[in-house]
Amino acid sequence: MGSKYDGPKILYLDIETAPLKTFLWSLRTDGWVNPELLISDWYILCWAAMWDHENKMMFNSIYKNKKEFKKDMENDESIMQSIWDLIDEADYVVTHNGKRFDIPKLNSRFIHHKLSPPSTYKHIDTCSIAKSVFAFSSNSLKHLAKSLDLGVKIESGGLPLWFRCMVGSAKDWKKMEKYNKYDVTLLKRTYKKLAPWAKTHPNFGLYVNDKNPRCYCCGTTKIKQNGFERTSVGMYQRWKCLNPACGAPLKGGYNVLEKSKRKTLLRKA
Repeated sequence: MGSKYDGPKILYLDIETAPLKTFLWSLRTDGWVNPELLISDWYILCWAAMWDHENKMMFNSIYKNKKEFKKDMENDESIMQSIWDLIDEADYVVTHNGKRFDIPKLNSRFIHHKLSPPSTYKHIDTCSIAKSVFAFSSNSLKHLAKSLDLGVKIESGGLPLWFRCMVGSAKDWKKMEKYNKYDVTLLKRTYKKLAPWAKTHPNFGLYVNDKNPRCYCCGTTKIKQNGFERTSVGMYQRWKCLNPACGAPLKGGYNVLEKSKRKTLLRKA
């Protein structure tokens, strides 16, 4: 990462995992399988990631080290340190449905391989933003990207691609890499679109060492005053971001009412 960058370190991240292998007595199950019937547990096949301020796509997979892959096709230890290092450096990690999937899965493999918890970071989930603010027919990355005209998700072909990668098909690993990387590209585009609507977002102003008011969302200084927001005991300057790709509503952090006026304000008992 370049030392000249002045802003929050935001990491976009997506992982792909291998499915469980198990014995079944019947194709009809009640949705629960006894762990004793497991042949082998899930593991991480690959990950793709990108820093917000860079265009470089990063990728790592258990197939990358073919020599080690041939020894143990289910060992993801070789790729866990590299993704741990990125998360450890990040201020914010952005995923889609990562609260339920990517982050718990990564944490499970971190502790399995005796890695310590990464440094504190804030997790932003675009699926959670979509659910809490909008009413899309589906909150999948595929549907959101299509609905917002951000791109079309690559069709993977389903589980057969995963099966072929698990046994080392070079052709299918190229497809998996392309699929994984493009999901991160769509993730970044989707987050940029949803960010002005998000309830939580990194405040760029905290990372720039100057006294210029900035959009908390995109960091631009091109903002304008836009009236006031009044609470029960205060009044705060409202601002509007003039960046056409952002347009986030902004609010000052201090009460602009005179002290004498604040003393006269009463709260509901």
